[in-house]
Order: sequence, then structure tokens, then C-alpha cells
Amino acid sequence: MKKKSSHLLDQLKNSVSVPTSRAAQVQTKPLEVTGRIFQRAEKLTITVYKKDLEKLDEIKRHMAALGFRSMTDSEAVRLACRSMRFGEELAALYREMSSEDGRRRAAHSVTAAGPASLA
Repeated sequence: MKKKSSHLLDQLKNSVSVPTSRAAQVQTKPLEVTGRIFQRAEKLTITVYKKDLEKLDEIKRHMAALGFRSMTDSEAVRLACRSMRFGEELAALYREMSSEDGRRRAAHSVTAAGPASLA
């Protein structure tokens, strides 16, 4: 009986593929739905504070005024990410956010030469 059980386990091991990374778990093949191509989204859990929720609501109100009603929180976050512009003001915003979050140490300082060394 042990031999048969071992054979079944070997078959099971060979038939199940295990993703090796988080990226491997996301299906990269786009879905085709009614002639349009949609990509599968990856789920993400984030922590936001009251100030962040107020900003999301502000984005949704603004888009509603432009005629885009029923925007989800997920769409508002994605819109914020895609409309973001990189600049020096990000460091100040990051420091402000770090001070709100008691779980992390305060962000290190940035000099004119670039980020301070952590060494």
C-alpha cells in the first residue's frame, strides 16, 4: 500500500506547479473581452490615514464634477499613482507621511548631494 501511496504523491507533486515569486503568481496573459483587451490586476492591501481618505474623496468628487460618476477607491488610487509627477516635493511629503506612521522610523534626511548614507 505504501508504494501506491508514494506513487500518487509523486504524481500530485509533478502535476502541481508552484510559483517561485510574487510576479509569477500574476497572470500576464491579457484577457480578451468583446474585442477589447483587459489585463488582470494584482490585489494590493494598503494602509491609509484619514488625510489620505479625504484626498481620495476629493479626487472622486473632482472626477464626478467632470462627469465620471461612481469612481471606486481603487480607481482613485490608480488615478493618483498615474497622474503623480516626480519632484523634490516628494521628499517633504514622505517625511510628513513617515511622521504620521508610528510603525516606521522617521525618514532620513536628504542633502543636496542626494540621500544620506544609511551606513
